[in-house]
Amino acid sequence: MRRFELQAAFEEIVGKGHAHFQPPASKFISYPAIIYSRREIRNDHADNGVYKQDTSYDVTVIDKDPDSEIVKKVSQLPKCSHERFTFIDNLNHDYFVIYE
Repeated sequence: MRRFELQAAFEEIVGKGHAHFQPPASKFISYPAIIYSRREIRNDHADNGVYKQDTSYDVTVIDKDPDSEIVKKVSQLPKCSHERFTFIDNLNHDYFVIYE
């Protein structure tokens, strides 16, 4: 998925205004929320050139609900992998990687 497609998918899952791409530290975020950023660009090479690029994104779902439906919906997105879970400041954080 391209970034604009990810944004649209996340907004459909969590609602407009609750999906944030690389938000600045000064931005107020209300929860539940999805925060994501670019992780890496992986190149495949052949004949001294790049013939394919794949971008991956780090995605964090933050919710007060430990049984959040948002987590379940994000985990079902194409090429999505759950990495880990943490509980910070009374909020549940589920971390994913999504590959383009």
